[in-house]
Amino acid sequence: MTKPAAQHAQDQKETTQGTATAVAVVIVVPLVLAVGVLGGIGSFASIRHLAQPWFGGSAWTVPVGIDVGIIALLAWDAGWFSGTSPATTTDSPLSTSAC
Repeated sequence: MTKPAAQHAQDQKETTQGTATAVAVVIVVPLVLAVGVLGGIGSFASIRHLAQPWFGGSAWTVPVGIDVGIIALLAWDAGWFSGTSPATTTDSPLSTSAC
């Protein structure tokens, strides 16, 4: 038994859209990751170079410390440490609900 023409056209359209999405993901995701890695490497090298006069051989710890601090602040802001987001708690002195 063969499919009606309309059903066959719909299946073909879905297959084409699925293929286009897969190709886009396979191409775009690695490019975005590559740009991110290159940016990270450049940033790390620049900060290490600027810290070299003060920290000497330990200058590599400065960009690592900055990155660890960023990750810790993002985790805190997301509420991973307390289970709630600081922005949603009402007992915060910075809460705007009292205004």
